[in-house]
Amino acid sequence: MANDTISTLLDRSEEEALKHAPADETAAPSASEIHKLREHVLHSRKINDPNMALSHEQGGYQTLVRSCATLARYSILTATNRLIHSGVTEGVALDTIPKPLMGEPAKWMEKIAHANLKGMFIRAPLALAYVIRHPEAVPDKIPIELAEAGLMEKRDGKAWVVKYSHKGNKPYDSSGMCGLDHDS
Repeated sequence: MANDTISTLLDRSEEEALKHAPADETAAPSASEIHKLREHVLHSRKINDPNMALSHEQGGYQTLVRSCATLARYSILTATNRLIHSGVTEGVALDTIPKPLMGEPAKWMEKIAHANLKGMFIRAPLALAYVIRHPEAVPDKIPIELAEAGLMEKRDGKAWVVKYSHKGNKPYDSSGMCGLDHDS
């Protein structure tokens, strides 16, 4: 997932790719550095990492197990584990990094999408029990968990969180991925 996002950015013009460089970058990367990074990303797709090999059943959307938020969490934690194994640990609280988990939906979860109101109420206690056992399924808790592990950008000592909505900030527009104003 993250490889595809980075590849898309790198496939754009050098000027467009540089718009998404970190705000504290002292020297902008050259065109050759961008090209090298793109080649590295394309070659790194052949990785022998069990976290990168999701089963066919893990490929679809499921609100509790595989939502946009839980997939983003999984991608971040998988990338973090790979960086740690490569020796990159600066700024990371190693003892608080959660494991990247991607569970399988239970049978009741598969049926909830097609349940009537009675079926929803019957399954509600199961959903609540799942959320209690798996707080990583709650989107609002994910930034907190990542901040505690040192995986969030900080502004004024606090984790910087961008909230998206259909009326406000959007991560995508008709031309693709939107950049963020790093000063906001």
